[in-house]
Amino acid sequence: MGILIFLIAAYFSFKLLGKAAPYVIVALLLMFLWKFRWIVLSVVLLGFIFYMIRRYIKDKPTENSKDVKSKPDTPINDVEKPQLPIESNVISSNTESKKNIENEVSIGSDDRQPIVYHRLRRSLTDFVVLDIETTGLDIYTDEIIQVSALKFINDKQINSFNTFVKPKFNDIDTKIELLTGISNEDVNTAPSIEAVLPKLETFIGTLPIIGHNIDRFDVKFLVQKGFYLPEISTEDTVGMARKKLSHLPNAKLPTLKKYYGIKNASHNSLNDCVTNAIIYKKLRDDDLDPIELDNSDIQKNMQGKRFAITGEFKGFSRNEIIEMIEQHGGKVTTSISGKTDYLVDGIQVANNLTDGIHSSTEIKAFDLISNNGHLEVINLEQLKGLLEDNLSQSSTKKFVSSF
Repeated sequence: MGILIFLIAAYFSFKLLGKAAPYVIVALLLMFLWKFRWIVLSVVLLGFIFYMIRRYIKDKPTENSKDVKSKPDTPINDVEKPQLPIESNVISSNTESKKNIENEVSIGSDDRQPIVYHRLRRSLTDFVVLDIETTGLDIYTDEIIQVSALKFINDKQINSFNTFVKPKFNDIDTKIELLTGISNEDVNTAPSIEAVLPKLETFIGTLPIIGHNIDRFDVKFLVQKGFYLPEISTEDTVGMARKKLSHLPNAKLPTLKKYYGIKNASHNSLNDCVTNAIIYKKLRDDDLDPIELDNSDIQKNMQGKRFAITGEFKGFSRNEIIEMIEQHGGKVTTSISGKTDYLVDGIQVANNLTDGIHSSTEIKAFDLISNNGHLEVINLEQLKGLLEDNLSQSSTKKFVSSF
């Protein structure tokens, strides 16, 4: 009843008193509370008692909560966190294997910092010229069989590094032996790549490395096999030649060697280092004029003679043999005919041999000889003797008897 009277009084206060109404209502409320003070106090006390009972029930420990608290070192989040699936380390394909190996190389196998590469474009007088020979072109499956380097300080050679390397898994096949001149016998007693690389790293030290196609081949091959320097600075003569001698048909080392008149064998890493050192200095110094070899002292004793070439030759490229013949006045043709005087016969390594043993050029030569042709078949040593007027005339009989 008191509450109803209070509400009616509050309503009429707002109607009649306007802005003064809140003060009147507060006064009426205080009077109401004082009149019914015991009731108000009783309600407040009961509410407080009820609140304390609820809190006690809520905070009472349970069996589950005891289990968790008994392991204070284990965060609750860790108990509820799901286990991550374990990934397999098995490599399922050659492609994945190559990617993993390449990543391993860049990181290092013993917590070493990743290699920092610098591709230089400046003139150097302190440097190392580097070249390698391998069993093939695949940096993952093929192996290094020779490592060579020449050290230059103030533009003068002061030291050299040269060693064969014994491959772990691959024998040197005939094609590589003919190309490089390196045989399995040469590497049988050679040190392993693991023994060679630390010595090479020490030899190079902090010097920049000069090489022909070194950025795309030699350095990648060496790093893949375990070569490590914190920083590797290189200058590639392939890029230099393409930029400064763009009129040449290509930037291959034999092409540049011929352009600059360099007399040196190719496809042996030490010989290639010597050649590349000369080429680097020429390109660096903008010495871009070709050098014609002076062959005036070479006897033109093959003038008017026709030659053809078949097969591969140990330590000599076909271009080198052609150049040798032409220097003595001979002419080299791509095929043989009744006009051909000599067939220089090498080792047949092609996959498409006519009878599995002989090339089509060899078989055609046999037919010409059988029909009383004047063609003679000679090997490389006999060619050298011929050019020196010391040719043995027994080559044709040996060739015919081989069929």
